Amino acid sequence: MEREDNSNPCNCCWTFVVICGISTMLIKWDINAITNWNLNDFSYIHLWTLGMSLTLTFAWFSLPILITLLACRVDRFAKAIGVLLLICCGPNLFIWNVIGCAIGAFEFSDFCVAKDNCSLDPIVIAMKIFTWGLLFLVSIACNWGLFMMIKEACKDLRLQSKIRKWRQVKSKGEVLIESNCSICLDEFVKGEKIRELNCKHEFHPDCIDIWMQNHSTCPICRKLCDV
Repeated sequence: MEREDNSNPCNCCWTFVVICGISTMLIKWDINAITNWNLNDFSYIHLWTLGMSLTLTFAWFSLPILITLLACRVDRFAKAIGVLLLICCGPNLFIWNVIGCAIGAFEFSDFCVAKDNCSLDPIVIAMKIFTWGLLFLVSIACNWGLFMMIKEACKDLRLQSKIRKWRQVKSKGEVLIESNCSICLDEFVKGEKIRELNCKHEFHPDCIDIWMQNHSTCPICRKLCDV
C-alpha cells in the first residue's frame, strides 16, 4: 500500500518567503538605524531604534544557529548561544520595551484613520496593545527561562561543593563493609569507593549524587546534609 505524500511545496515556498522577508526587513532596519545615528543630534528615539533593531536581529539570526547546534549535538556551544539568546530577549529586550513605552516609540501613524488625533484612534490603540503586549510577553518568558537556568546552575554548584567535601571523608585505603547501599540495595565490596555524609550514613557515589540533585537531606535519617 503506497503512502500518500500530503506535503505541499507551496507551504515550503511561503515559509521561505516569510523568513527571507523578515530577515530583509530586520537588516534594512539595522542599516537605517546605524545610518541615522548621530551623536551630535542625540535623541532617545534614535537610541531606542538602534538598540531594539540590533536586539531583534540578534535574536532572529541566533535561532537557526541554535537549532543547528542542537541538531548536531554540539551541546556546549548550543548552551552558550542559548544563554546569550535568553539574555538578549530577556532583560535586554525588557529594558528596550520600557524605554519604548516611555517615549512612545511606536506611533503607527500610517494606520491612523482620524489624522487629527492619532493617539485616540482605535486601530492605533489596538496595534500598540498587541505590539507591546507581545514584546513584553516574550521578554518575561525569556527572563523566567534565564532565572530557572541560573537557579539550576547555582544548585549544581552547591551540589558539587558538597560532593567535594564528602569525597574527602572516605578516600583512604580500601574499605570492606558488611552492609549495602540504601538507595540501590547493592552490597559494598572491597576496594569500592563509598561516600559518607555528615550524618555518617554511606552510599555509592553515583546513587547519592542523583538523590541530592532534588533533595538536601539524607535518604535514611532525613538529616540536612549541608556541610
